[in-house]
Amino acid sequence: MVRLSYTAIETYKACPRLYKLRYIEGKTPDKETPYALQRGSAMHQDIADKINQGQISLLPEIVQRFITPSNQWIEQKIMLNVDLLPTEDETECVILGYCDFARKLNESLDVVDWKSGKTAGNRKQIKIYALYFSELLKPKSILGHFGYLDLNVVKTFKISTLDLLDIRDVLIEDLDRIGSDSYFVRNQSYRCKSCPFSFSCFFDGDKT
Repeated sequence: MVRLSYTAIETYKACPRLYKLRYIEGKTPDKETPYALQRGSAMHQDIADKINQGQISLLPEIVQRFITPSNQWIEQKIMLNVDLLPTEDETECVILGYCDFARKLNESLDVVDWKSGKTAGNRKQIKIYALYFSELLKPKSILGHFGYLDLNVVKTFKISTLDLLDIRDVLIEDLDRIGSDSYFVRNQSYRCKSCPFSFSCFFDGDKT
């Protein structure tokens, strides 16, 4: 059984060589984690801690509006089973991840991704988490939300049954591409300068 995270899949799509260095060879990054990522992780953890400790009044206003007495999940570990295209080796993959926040209110499901910066959120990740919760909770409707903590703004979008079917198909295609890749060619771009594995990549045996 293959086990991959959403981040691993997106890393491969951005640069197969980076995926190889990080997830196959398990190399240590050449550079420290950027401050923005450290800050984001700290803010997510602080929100989870305050919710779990009942310190709701200390949370940002946009977080408080989602809190309910029950039927809510904070930093929920996701394990989504995805049937792969038939191959000689693997037929199933588990997508791993952590959903920032989800709740079921009446028959509606809300899936929330807290954002510590101004960068537009990726709907694909929320849809993957929505797919997991939809199979678990069977809601009648689903809404995805990006909660921009610094801006105190929430952007909401609907997630349909067709969206869930599409995202499963996209995952299957992505996983099939990764599983059939034997070369993991470097995708050279402007991102290389800030890549945490730029040194290892440059001195890798295959310079393609």
